[in-house]
Amino acid sequence: MSKYIKDNENELPIEGTIEEQLATSLGFWPCKWVSCADVGKKPFVTAYRLIFNLDKPEIISVRVSADERYKLYLDGIFIGLGSQRGDRSNWFYETYDLKLDAGRHVIVAQTWSFGEIAPSAQIMVYSGFILCPEQEVFIELLGTGLAKWEAKKIDGYGFEVYEEVKNTGPRLIIDGKSYSWGFESGRGKGWKPVINKNNGLKRDSSAVIYNNHIMRSRIIPSTVGSKVEGGIVRYVEQLSNISNQNTVVNLSNNLTNEVYLWNDLLQGKPLIIPPNTIRRVIIDLNDYYCAYPEIVLSKGQESFLSMQWAESLYYKVKDGKDFKGNRNVIEGKYFIGYPDKFFTDGGIKRHYNTLWWRCGRYIEIVIETKQQELIIEAINFVETRYPLFMESSFDSSDNNLQSIIPLLIRSIQICANETYMDTPYYEQLQWVGDIRIEALVSYVISKDTRLQKSALEILTSSVLNYQQLVPSIYPKYNSGIPSVKYSLIIPSYSLWWVQMVYDYALWKGETDFILSIMPSVRMMVDLLYQDQNELGLVNTPRGWNFYDWTSCHMNEPCNKCSETIMGLTEAAYTQSSGLFNWQMVLILNEIAYIERYLKQYELEEWANNRAEQLCNNIDKVFWDEEKGLYADTTDKKCFSQHTQSLAILSERLNKCKEERVVDGLINNETLVKPSIYFIHYIFEAYYAVNLGALILENLQPWFDLVPQGFKATPELFSKYTRSDSHGWGAHPLYHYFCSVLGIRPNSFGFETVIIKPQLGTLKYARGTLTHTKGDIITEYYNEVDVFKAIITLPQGLCGTFIYKDKKLLLCSGVNKFIFRT
Repeated sequence: MSKYIKDNENELPIEGTIEEQLATSLGFWPCKWVSCADVGKKPFVTAYRLIFNLDKPEIISVRVSADERYKLYLDGIFIGLGSQRGDRSNWFYETYDLKLDAGRHVIVAQTWSFGEIAPSAQIMVYSGFILCPEQEVFIELLGTGLAKWEAKKIDGYGFEVYEEVKNTGPRLIIDGKSYSWGFESGRGKGWKPVINKNNGLKRDSSAVIYNNHIMRSRIIPSTVGSKVEGGIVRYVEQLSNISNQNTVVNLSNNLTNEVYLWNDLLQGKPLIIPPNTIRRVIIDLNDYYCAYPEIVLSKGQESFLSMQWAESLYYKVKDGKDFKGNRNVIEGKYFIGYPDKFFTDGGIKRHYNTLWWRCGRYIEIVIETKQQELIIEAINFVETRYPLFMESSFDSSDNNLQSIIPLLIRSIQICANETYMDTPYYEQLQWVGDIRIEALVSYVISKDTRLQKSALEILTSSVLNYQQLVPSIYPKYNSGIPSVKYSLIIPSYSLWWVQMVYDYALWKGETDFILSIMPSVRMMVDLLYQDQNELGLVNTPRGWNFYDWTSCHMNEPCNKCSETIMGLTEAAYTQSSGLFNWQMVLILNEIAYIERYLKQYELEEWANNRAEQLCNNIDKVFWDEEKGLYADTTDKKCFSQHTQSLAILSERLNKCKEERVVDGLINNETLVKPSIYFIHYIFEAYYAVNLGALILENLQPWFDLVPQGFKATPELFSKYTRSDSHGWGAHPLYHYFCSVLGIRPNSFGFETVIIKPQLGTLKYARGTLTHTKGDIITEYYNEVDVFKAIITLPQGLCGTFIYKDKKLLLCSGVNKFIFRT
């Protein structure tokens, strides 16, 4: 038996030193993290190389990870990047199968450590790299800490941080004159032996090691890596100087005779820029992309090139606030972006690229040549995102509904990478309130639920903070783990995390996985519930009590809710919040359902009793008999659609009160209105009371996006919206399937289905919802006096069909119903 041990073994070796035996028994990898000497303070970029020989062809599987990130090369060819973003307790590694011929080979890893200027979603422990072969025989040949790995700092990198996008990390400055060209193939000087650090630590290790990475295998697939096609150059301008930030786009300055040359470049034909020339170029990708840019340059010694991305160009208003207007228009607008900058050295076919991807629709390139012509050999953009694709389909008699499907799908795709994100352009952060909705949309368009599961696992590991609540963002540097500087808590988001657990159990099941999460769920909810006041209400927790960007936070006039602060009033910070208490009831209901699913009947009773008790106390304090509404605060000065919707969704209102609340939700114009985000919960309330037709009647703001040139859903329906790419606005796609077609899980794990269509005035609607057992196919025909339904369920799936007051059995295969009205 060898001193090296595999993950699925737990035996002590009979070979090796006492230290090696102890390390193996505690669950260490046989290979070590290694670091580069003499790199100085962060930020820096490094390279690690190993030169080795093989006597015969081999396929060697290796596990690779780095802190903070890496790109991996084999014999100069790029083969992968990582690691999947996680945290100290969930440090991911990727596995690669290296197909190697006999002879000499070189493995190179480019790694970087940004430190304080790192992207906010990037956790770090200490800088380093690790590679560990899975086959025992190759460990001493290739493994870090054992083989003869070398490292060096890659010179030529500079970094710029822009306040507006600092959460996404720095922009790069690459000086070609001092850059380590050819390092990917192991070439160049300055390579020195690496410094050995800690052994890799298995996730199930019994060792307790401070400041180490607890390793686990990547749990999501590799991101999409296809070349972006379809972009066009719309504008080429001669500049008198290199400064272009405040230059308006004037189409009369467009060098149309050069535009076609630049478009040829996008199609693969090299372009020559003459000496002593300054050009500004605007590329329209015709869609929203997250992509790694690469530009290949030859000659052009001492030339300068900058590349910056934008979601849209801006109109500038004197003494006012800039706005974007129609996103298709560039004339009369300014390009506001955050550039990467490249200085050339005159070499041949120099590949300039970024360490992290960039995103948007528009790209501006500014070039200045000196005494030598510059040859642009190629410009490429390689898309990166989670491989989430539309597997379901929807069609109806209203073409407007179909017209926004590409926009809704794109919104989810660009907000899904190694984690879900709020917006790829400004933050790239996994905000719980955002991703709960993004995950719901993902359930209806794809059978793949790995990203939802990854989000839940990472969020569950984040409860170790000063309030023992799930942070509003995770992962986040210095947030939610031991030895943190701060932890941003949004209590409502902590509860939406519980609803994410419920959603996963409902759509996917996986009893063992849900069982592993429930202790954290119970602890957190019980902690919140126990903090009650003399009225028997749950106190407003400490933290940022955000629920929604209400109308008075859109920089637009509002005289209806001047006291409102992000969904809660000022008084809600000193009084109890009706909104938070109703959310607590809703969550307790769902915990009760989960406990029943897990056969934890005493805990089900515990949750039900608390939900009922809290509901009774809410009735006593927040119900306003005259208005027929639930107040947001105990002084009953503020009322919102938000609170009414959660009261309806609690399923605990008697019929009389529910009717009055529904009437107020629909007709009371004094209620605080929701933004694009929270409208999802309003739509859910409409569906719950069989008013799904109102969902269709309230989709006009989404229909307006396409003619305005949007390629994704914005953060807000506002002239001044910051972000054009917020996934939380894609929820109409969820409602197409779950509300209009009415297809929803009727038991955990989607083992049975309930179908309750609500077509409103649609003459017909049909769709296919992907399911693990096969497709659920629905067709509805809504005629003057007849409603027809044809429902096809896959083998092994049955359920219930509801139309008005009729409840009918659904079986596998084709089910046909005709109702006379």
